[in-house]
Amino acid sequence: MTPEGQVFLCWFWLLQMLHVTEGSGKECECPSASILSHFPSEVPSDTCCLNYSGSTFNQVPWAAFLSHAHLQVLDLCNCNISHIDHSEVGDAVSSLRELYLGQNRLTSLPGDFLAKAYSLEVLDLGENHLKHLPEQFLQSSDKLRALILGWNQLSALPHSALKPSLEHLELIGNPWACTCSLLEGLQGGPHINSSSLQDLVGNLTCASPQNLAGRTVWSLQTSDVCHLANL
Repeated sequence: MTPEGQVFLCWFWLLQMLHVTEGSGKECECPSASILSHFPSEVPSDTCCLNYSGSTFNQVPWAAFLSHAHLQVLDLCNCNISHIDHSEVGDAVSSLRELYLGQNRLTSLPGDFLAKAYSLEVLDLGENHLKHLPEQFLQSSDKLRALILGWNQLSALPHSALKPSLEHLELIGNPWACTCSLLEGLQGGPHINSSSLQDLVGNLTCASPQNLAGRTVWSLQTSDVCHLANL
């Protein structure tokens, strides 16, 4: 399927995953998007949901959200974001449950971004230009239910992102390197209503190494990749 056929609709996912927020206490109702040309000088602190989807920020100072004790949903989809300001980014928004950053221009993430996102349950990073993810990515997000990474430029996936709690994992549209680390991580990671690797990754295919290019990940055995040199 083409990227056009896999467009990630921010509010579609919000509606589909809203029960995550509803089931965790007080229901959070999100407003219509506030479409801005620049990141606001002051972010409202008395709301559980901030929706800026469709804006043109370019850069997001993550520290602007750190003092928001009640923020549960943050929608920054399709905001032309190419950079997340790393100052104080290691601190997490402790109440944040859903974060939508899809359809932006991110090529990388700060090294400690979302490393301490203890409450996070839904994360959309689809349709960016990410080439790698931080080693500690989502290491404390043990409640994570949905992770969308489709249509980036990722070749590897840190084991910290593969949570047993995951119910939906979107990996399509990346040039995955079918290494021993990737296969063992997926085999030992989350499963969607089944213990089958095929159910987890579907028709996900290998881009490298050359002898495995085009092979579906689910068809591989550990012995197919773990004996290869330098893998």
